[in-house]
Amino acid sequence: MALGFTDDRFATDVHYLGGLMLAENPFWAAAMLSTMSLPPDPVLYGDGWRDAWAKRLDASPPWMEPWASHQRRDAYWKHGSVCEDYSAIACPVFAVTGWEDGYVEPVFRLMENLTVPRKALIGPWAHTFPQSGQPLPAIGFLQECVRWWDQWLKGRDTGIMDEPRMRLWMQDSVRPQRTYEERPGRWVAEDAWPGSSQVRTLYLTSTGLRDTAGSGSAIVRSPLATGECAGRLAGYGGGPDMPSDQRADDGRSLVFESAPLGEDLEILGAAEIALTLTSDKPQAMIAVRLNEVRPDGTAMRVSFGVRNLAHRDGSEAPKPLEPGKPYRLRVAMKPVAHGFARGNRLRVAISTSYWPIVWPSPQTPSLALDLSDAKLALPVRVPRDADAKLHEYGPPEAARPEAITVLAPDLTTRTLEIDEMTEHRKLTMVGDYGLQRVDSYDLTAGLYSSESTEITGEDPASARTTAEWTASLSRGDWHIETKARLSLRCDAENFHYEASLDAFEGGKPFRQLTWRKSFPRDNM
Repeated sequence: MALGFTDDRFATDVHYLGGLMLAENPFWAAAMLSTMSLPPDPVLYGDGWRDAWAKRLDASPPWMEPWASHQRRDAYWKHGSVCEDYSAIACPVFAVTGWEDGYVEPVFRLMENLTVPRKALIGPWAHTFPQSGQPLPAIGFLQECVRWWDQWLKGRDTGIMDEPRMRLWMQDSVRPQRTYEERPGRWVAEDAWPGSSQVRTLYLTSTGLRDTAGSGSAIVRSPLATGECAGRLAGYGGGPDMPSDQRADDGRSLVFESAPLGEDLEILGAAEIALTLTSDKPQAMIAVRLNEVRPDGTAMRVSFGVRNLAHRDGSEAPKPLEPGKPYRLRVAMKPVAHGFARGNRLRVAISTSYWPIVWPSPQTPSLALDLSDAKLALPVRVPRDADAKLHEYGPPEAARPEAITVLAPDLTTRTLEIDEMTEHRKLTMVGDYGLQRVDSYDLTAGLYSSESTEITGEDPASARTTAEWTASLSRGDWHIETKARLSLRCDAENFHYEASLDAFEGGKPFRQLTWRKSFPRDNM
């Protein structure tokens, strides 16, 4: 059973995407630094807990350093990436994720490349368990786990292998929101991957998305703030972390739009853009988005993809572009199951920045696109008979939770500040998870996180991301707290990283650790 996982630690995780550094790196490094530095519980460990805590703190690793120092797909990332040798997997595999999670591509790669018995389940969920169902619908996932394990660990024929190999939630068209309580749709089935989807080609022309190729060229040079409507790379479903109305980002992009659809259109798989372009800078990136536009103009992001153009031939040996030289490339978007509604339009948006999802190029490039053979490949799916024969999932089940007393409620906020004089933009996301006491154990735990991303005008060297995590534990007179802070900034040649970890016992300093280091930009 693999849930919310990666098969490629460089290409599909929280560090890099499309050969570009993710802005979330400091967020995860600070989370690890704070939570992994908590002490053993004196009730369980005994009198030596404080010495053990000191030893743990002194050995705290600088989490961000190896991630930032390996900016290409080298041995550091290949180690532990099962895509290096799918044949090494000898056990049956049940791969599970949600469309709003950041770990969708690995499920499709496993289904295509494994030779062992395998199944896939993809719901509408974010990075959470299917029985929690964020967004809804939740399912009786634990019952499915028991069926799987009874089949392969106890040798019982549960019928699970007689069902379609892949079960996926086909999402209906909805209005864009930062969070959803529920995503309407239906379950569909595929017996293998590649599945039943057939490619439909639309061309990017001077008059929009059309069925025949056009001519001419187009220039795109996006403001660095393009990406403010993106949401998080991998949300948790309970906060304002999903893509919002895309119109602001579309206004900063080069867009190609279809005529209104004459009938509903469903896609399943990864849409892909193929085009020829030239750059006026040796370092550049491209972001492509597939949106659904309603008659009132609201635009929902259906999927997206990004590519560091220095990684156009792979991420093991990136090399700069030759300004003015044409390059043919393909940009695959994140796989999705989505139904476009009749009367709505398809829109492709192309930009040269996607901040704060990925780090901007060291210079602001202009890309010239050749429109004589620029095309969108859509994986169009026609409903299958097997869709209507899928068994119903049982209701969500879980073990009885521990009795919890909420001492302070949680609060999640997302705030964008814009200084129109300086064009400084700061996006802050706060996750204050409050205070909760486990009653049977008399242990109170608190967790607070804050992540901010900043950029000013058209200066890529102004990009900065800062993350803070505070974790606390208390019981009676015993109270400890760890505070981690990490920031990453850049100039044209380097990334600069600073981090600190402060540990407190009873409100008094117990340990303070600091790190500071610079990393040359490696075609990044």
